[in-house]
Amino acid sequence: MEPGPYKLATMIINSQPWPAAALANRLDEFAGDPRFPRLCRLLLEANEKVNLTAVRDPLGVCVLHFADCLTLLPFIPEGARVVDVGCGGGFPSLPLAIARPDITVTALDSTEKKLRFVADAARELGLDNISTLYARAEDAGRDPALRESFDCAVSRAVAPLDVLAELCLPLVRTGGRLAAMKSRSADGELTAARPVISKLGGGEPEVRRLTLVFPDGERLLPSVSFADSGPERGPRRTEGPRGPWGIGAPSPQAGEGAALGNDAAEEKAASGRPSEREGELVRVIVTSDKLAHTPAEYPRHYSQIKKSHDKKVKKDKQNQ
Repeated sequence: MEPGPYKLATMIINSQPWPAAALANRLDEFAGDPRFPRLCRLLLEANEKVNLTAVRDPLGVCVLHFADCLTLLPFIPEGARVVDVGCGGGFPSLPLAIARPDITVTALDSTEKKLRFVADAARELGLDNISTLYARAEDAGRDPALRESFDCAVSRAVAPLDVLAELCLPLVRTGGRLAAMKSRSADGELTAARPVISKLGGGEPEVRRLTLVFPDGERLLPSVSFADSGPERGPRRTEGPRGPWGIGAPSPQAGEGAALGNDAAEEKAASGRPSEREGELVRVIVTSDKLAHTPAEYPRHYSQIKKSHDKKVKKDKQNQ
């Protein structure tokens, strides 16, 4: 039985102008596409056998996977070749491929069982604009066939920004863009990420905060409000699966939810549970335009990337 119907979401712009016609397109325009409820069914059925997501109900999938992932739409140029670094169970890859038939998506991950689901779901949904790539992100970035070959790299809940930048930017061509879906901790990561992004050829990072709002009495899909936070921009990723932004029920309880950030503690604190008020979830999108070629020595092996990150974190703590 197909779940739903659930509205996707209406994007309400209540601050400064947005790129790409300021999202004149509303998320609920996609609600009538039968592939979304089919994807929901496929995900929940597969999740009983393979751990793909912490979200266990159709409403949670609709809000925290479909609407959340489609908030990337304004950042992806028409006809773009997109790589989803650390795609996990196919988010944002699959929703983007459904909503944007003009783009081609490469779902990259180092966990085969998750990529199998992505490939099976794409075949079941008749999506011919998505493919899977079994690889570690840093290996892909050194592959001449993949290096600086994508118009846009996207990533959700994979790694701190400085790590993510080194894993994503080598895959993006000059003139392309990185768009990272982050949690509320993004501001704290920008200081460490800025010099890394610049070194890798990325421009000044920009940050947008998006709030998924659940209207009182109607917990189907909310409206998505956009609020500018001023200039700031960047992203980055690690090998291995990344956690989904998920909840186990429409009204999350303490301890529920999964990844939106860098480590287990932040992921629990910033994941699917409401942010400031009951019925609101915060998503932060950090972008950086690729201004120059990435130096040949990057990306480094992940162990070196992680060592550099840990060293910065330790130094910052000592300086506090």
